[in-house]
Amino acid sequence: MGLTLPNLKLFELGNNKYFGSIPSSLCNASQLQKLDLGNNSFVGSVPTNLGYLLDLELLRLTSDNLGRDLDFLMTLRNCTKMEELGIDANKFEGVLPNSIGSLSTQLNVLYLGGNQIFGSIPEALQNLINLIILEMDENIFTSVIPTYFGKFQKLQGLFLSKNKMSGQIPSSIGNLTQLVVLDFSQNNLEGRIPITIGNCRSLQQLIVSQNYLSGVIPCRAWEKGAPSATKVSCPPETQSREVRAKEVQVQGSIPFRHRGEGLFPSFSQNPKQVLVMPVFRYVQGRNFHHQHCLPCSRQIFVGASQPQAPSTFSVDGVSLRSGSLAA
Repeated sequence: MGLTLPNLKLFELGNNKYFGSIPSSLCNASQLQKLDLGNNSFVGSVPTNLGYLLDLELLRLTSDNLGRDLDFLMTLRNCTKMEELGIDANKFEGVLPNSIGSLSTQLNVLYLGGNQIFGSIPEALQNLINLIILEMDENIFTSVIPTYFGKFQKLQGLFLSKNKMSGQIPSSIGNLTQLVVLDFSQNNLEGRIPITIGNCRSLQQLIVSQNYLSGVIPCRAWEKGAPSATKVSCPPETQSREVRAKEVQVQGSIPFRHRGEGLFPSFSQNPKQVLVMPVFRYVQGRNFHHQHCLPCSRQIFVGASQPQAPSTFSVDGVSLRSGSLAA
């Protein structure tokens, strides 16, 4: 195909029902800048000759049945103009190779979630200093959270949920002053939320549910300009319950999408505290580019319908019974 369309610059097949393997002849379309094959039923390995597409800026292979090896990442180092790489929701497995750090330093968006990638997060990843979104959730990573994440000064979305990460949340996370969403939920993290989280003045979602965190929430996290959340003191008999709050006003926009669809409540299920956070609507599908913003200026409910707990809670001196908030 690349031989018959040598001037092709954009090729989008996303959200169709294509199947079979990705043709290696695509590399002949040497002027290709954007290649979107996501949300189809492609199978097999990713052609290693895609690295010949020297002008490639976007490679979107999300939500297919591709796998299993990640050898193609080595050849993509030749794509020095690449800004977005999405291989999430596939069947890739194995250790994330050091070649991930050889990708273009212009890379803004990296989607690796929803695969079977395991082991440690390689040190080489720190070379991608211009990342805005890093999504590595729903894999089998077992290392500690790298301290070098604090170097990603432009990062706005960091997703590591549903892995087997251990250790403590590094204090270097506080260097991410542009961070909007931080999701470390459903891991094996322990210790305390670092006090430096209060430096993340742009943070709108802090999701650390279903870990082994303990201690007290640092006061700096709730100072003016810090993450907008409400601290709820929860009796022991209801520590594991999700709590419904009254309508909250969410304003602003989220500059990226997530694989899910609908309203995502952010509840902490760690011992001793429950955080009731604003929630945002994410869009399913890869055609929603990260540079577009999704307006969220409307009232929404936090949490889905659950059996109401009989206990009464105290929220900053205001009486709260599960299912309602006293005015």
